[in-house]
Amino acid sequence: MFSYAASFQNYKTKREKIAEGVVLEKKIASKTGKVISEEYKILLDGNYFDAQFKDGKWGLSMMGQEAYDSFKKEGDPGGGGGGCN
Repeated sequence: MFSYAASFQNYKTKREKIAEGVVLEKKIASKTGKVISEEYKILLDGNYFDAQFKDGKWGLSMMGQEAYDSFKKEGDPGGGGGGCN
């Protein structure tokens, strides 16, 4: 017999505008109000993908680029999360 424990955390997502088409996405625990994660996202083709600030401008991160390429190739209607969020 196997046993396991899992911790499920309810959260809400808050987006703060950083620049045109760029947001800081925060996942906030509903119960404690603690920030679980923060990620920069860039809006492309109606979906948000992982972003980074490099050489004085915003663009896709490596993970965001992979997700965007996959989105363009397959026409993913679910949008781009850029990996595990």
